[in-house]
Amino acid sequence: IINISNQGVVNYQINKEKGLGNNTVLSLYEDIDNNNWLGLDNGINCLNTVSPYRFYYDTNGKLGSVHASIIHNNNLYLGTNQGLFFKELNKGDEFQFIDGTQGQVWCLEEIRNELFCGQNTGTFGIEGNKAKQISKVQGTWKIRSIDENTIIQGNYKGLNILQRVNGVWGFRNKVEGFNISSRYFELADNNEIFVNHEYKGVFRLKTDEQLHNVISFYKDS
Repeated sequence: IINISNQGVVNYQINKEKGLGNNTVLSLYEDIDNNNWLGLDNGINCLNTVSPYRFYYDTNGKLGSVHASIIHNNNLYLGTNQGLFFKELNKGDEFQFIDGTQGQVWCLEEIRNELFCGQNTGTFGIEGNKAKQISKVQGTWKIRSIDENTIIQGNYKGLNILQRVNGVWGFRNKVEGFNISSRYFELADNNEIFVNHEYKGVFRLKTDEQLHNVISFYKDS
């Protein structure tokens, strides 16, 4: 089934690969709720064209398991266990793989209109369909902004600080004194960081002002 505008522009095409029972549509009927009923060569399908939701069927297993998604600069990005993929928003194009991002993607964060990707092999800055690795510390779970030129990264072995110098992001330092996986964390006042580990408990960290060292931490089990 092909949807065409009054001007003859193809809006979208739906076939078996995108969810139809088969590709032979023999009859069409639109009901009072704007559902399109399709009489197929074998069976009946219903197409809801006014739904706010769209389904993308990864029939070939190209994408894998999706762990993160974000809309940035009119692109839809998907972070999966295969890497980072993108497509232009609201277009029927296929998702394209972004070179250099092979492996498990854990997070996608937009900070001051910059897109960051946390991945098994480190942290990447994303511009359009290009990825530039800015840290090779493995296992970036989460990224949060500290100020305009500083971000904090939670990873498999604790917390790291990344900094932008002369417009280029790079690794600055590990927050020494805390080596526990930091997938869920939040920044608080007075140089405190709360880390919630899946089964070890909640940690309340106190750091120095420069975020180089953990001065003390309290564990609530």
